[in-house]
Amino acid sequence: VHFEPNSRTLLAASARGLAISSDNGETWRYESDGLHGRYLRSVAVAGNTVLVTASTGPYTNQGALYHKELGVTGSFTKCEEGLPKWFPSNIDTYCLSASGSTAVLGTDGGEIYCSEDEGHTWTLITEALPSVHCVILS
Repeated sequence: VHFEPNSRTLLAASARGLAISSDNGETWRYESDGLHGRYLRSVAVAGNTVLVTASTGPYTNQGALYHKELGVTGSFTKCEEGLPKWFPSNIDTYCLSASGSTAVLGTDGGEIYCSEDEGHTWTLITEALPSVHCVILS
C-alpha cells in the first residue's frame, strides 16, 4: 500500500506482522507490538491510521482488527467498539478497504462493518450476505 502521493513508504501485510519500507521496497522492517498474532492478511490506511487484520495463522478461530497512527512509535490497539471480540476466521486479503477517514470490512460470515472515524468505532451495516470476498471504497 502506498499511502501518500509521491511517498517512498510502502506497507504490506505479512506473516511476520506489518511490513514497512521507507525506501520504496529496498529494505523492510516489521511491526507486531500489541497484536495477538503476527499473521496479517490485510492492511489499509484510513486518514492518518493504519488498519491491519491479524490472527494466529492461516486457519485461525481468532481473527481481529487493529489500528495504529501512522508514523507514531507504539503498539497496535485492537479495534473493539462495534466489532465482535473475535472473528471466527481471518479477515481475508481483499476484505478491508479505506478511503479518506472511512473504512469497510467484510467477513466470510456475510457481515459488512463500516467506520467513519479512521477505524476507531464500527457499525454493522449488514449480516445477511453470502461470504464476502472483496470490499472496495473509492
